[in-house]
This record gives sequence, structure tokens and C-alpha cells, in this order.
Amino acid sequence: MPIDENQKKKDLEKLLVFKDYLEPILKEILEGVDQEDLEFGYTKEINIDTNTWENAVEQNNYYSVNTDTLEHHDGVYLKATFSDSIENISVERYINIRSNAKIEISHRCFLKLNDNILAIVEKNKDRFKLTLTSE
Repeated sequence: MPIDENQKKKDLEKLLVFKDYLEPILKEILEGVDQEDLEFGYTKEINIDTNTWENAVEQNNYYSVNTDTLEHHDGVYLKATFSDSIENISVERYINIRSNAKIEISHRCFLKLNDNILAIVEKNKDRFKLTLTSE
């Protein structure tokens, strides 16, 4: 069955809403960061509305998928990366299925700022980690 383009459009619009929410927060943080710190990556814990994150990133449907089988010292695992992007924002869901049946799911959001700065937001439990790097 083909992808419903109306549903895809709604999901991508969620990303644009999240981008509009996140961009001012990141720009304010960026004002207080020394440009030299960006060369090596600047990391900071930030506050983001959990419901906004969940709606745009965790509960969103993803329309691109890439899979890979990897060997690790503790066994083989399947790695799947689901992704969506529109304008200067992209999100990824990572699902690792290990041979011992352990499943790991994580998410990342990438937002390009000022054409040369990449912001990466990750959720770890109930906290959000921001990494700013210059390209």
C-alpha cells in the first residue's frame, strides 16, 4: 500500500512547528557561546517541553528507513534508522535489535542554524542534551 501523502504532509508539518518552537531557544543559547567552543562542540543540558518533543519526534511517523546488520563483541544486531526532514530540520529514530532480544530506541533532532552551525538535540530519560558544532 502506498504512503498516504496527506498523512506525510501532516507529519512533516509537525516538524516545522517543532522547528519554530526550538529555533528561538537555540539562538538564545548560541548568543552566549564563544565561537571557538563551537569548533570542538559545545554541549549543554536544556529544557524543552516534553509534550512538544514527543508529538514532533517520538510520535511522528517516519518515511525513510535505512537498515544495517552489525557485529559487536557481544553479538550481532540489526540497526534501523528512520528519518524525516524538511527545510533545515531533520529527525531520526534509531532502533537497535540485539541478538539477545534487547531493543534500544533513541531519537535525535538536527537543526541547522546560520548556515554553518548544527544543533543536535537528544533525549536521555527525561533530560535533553544539546550539542552545537560549527561546520
